[in-house]
Amino acid sequence: MADFNAPQLTPDGELLMAKGQSGATIEFTKVRIGDGILMHDITIQAQPVLVADEEGNFWARLDINHTHNEPQGFWFKHIEVWATDPDNGEICYSTAHCKVDAGVELGSWIPGMVSASPYPVPFSVASRVDNAANVTAIIGDSNYVTWPELQAELDDIKIEIGGKLNTHLIDPMPHRFIDGGVTYQWGMKAVNGIAIFVYEEVI
Repeated sequence: MADFNAPQLTPDGELLMAKGQSGATIEFTKVRIGDGILMHDITIQAQPVLVADEEGNFWARLDINHTHNEPQGFWFKHIEVWATDPDNGEICYSTAHCKVDAGVELGSWIPGMVSASPYPVPFSVASRVDNAANVTAIIGDSNYVTWPELQAELDDIKIEIGGKLNTHLIDPMPHRFIDGGVTYQWGMKAVNGIAIFVYEEVI
């Protein structure tokens, strides 16, 4: 995944953060990702999590689990977080660009959808909010899952696969085939130190 520099507030973002210190709501509306020119709008799927850095500054972290389901790929080098200013409408609140090493941008190529399989793009982005009392987000399509929900589902899948694999390894004849309408099960066993193929009809 791309390696990003710390997000920076835009001038509009700094104004909104200052308003947030006086009680205004900082409401995040969307995230945009891309190469800085060609950008993709990403809906926010969960409320921001407030975290503090070592200097005591507060940041609003958005955990995103985007699914790229378009045929065209794109470069993931730039992130924008957008919010609603009570006086100026929707503004770009903060931006982050990928790091550069020896003149090479450390972005990631996100491939287009292959064989009807969307490509997962999980990431997190944090924006400084300091002591703003009211920080929230507009939640998008409920069909999305949050990263914690996805992680929990993946953990369950790992447990299920692990159980089936153990059962497979214990069973001396775990495989089956059909010949002439008759189902057989087969496996390998050692006879006098020699592995031999064995099978039997499934009753």
